[in-house]
Amino acid sequence: MTPANQYQSDKTAMEEIAESKLAIVCRVVAFTLLMLYVVFGPFYKQVLKGRGNLFRSWQMYHTRGIDVCDVQFYIRHPDERIEHIDHLQVLGRDKLLGSHHHSRRIMGERGVLRVGQRIRQKMGGAVDLRVNARIGTRDGWKTLYVDKRIE
Repeated sequence: MTPANQYQSDKTAMEEIAESKLAIVCRVVAFTLLMLYVVFGPFYKQVLKGRGNLFRSWQMYHTRGIDVCDVQFYIRHPDERIEHIDHLQVLGRDKLLGSHHHSRRIMGERGVLRVGQRIRQKMGGAVDLRVNARIGTRDGWKTLYVDKRIE
């Protein structure tokens, strides 16, 4: 190998090393900028009360609780005494860990009425079964039923 060829191969190797270092630096800068955007964006919107569409606010489980119902079933006795009912126990689903999570959750207005009708069938038609229920919406909890009689 001649000195000129040796010099040329050393120059090429040095250029490749410089290019790989430049690529690493570009990746580090891009990653750092992305992480700053991810971390600073929600901080700017929620803590500093920033406006604009460049940054988004951080919302965990944004639509997870929509249509989920918080329900209380109870029996109203003729002497106006109220007896609260555990609907999972009445329906035979009191072993929460053994049942599927969808069977523990009541979804929507129709779900509340359906569960109420099943409870009424289990307890007999003569009971005055009532329900208080609220439903999860994007704007928070909204009242669905207050002292509604299950027919």
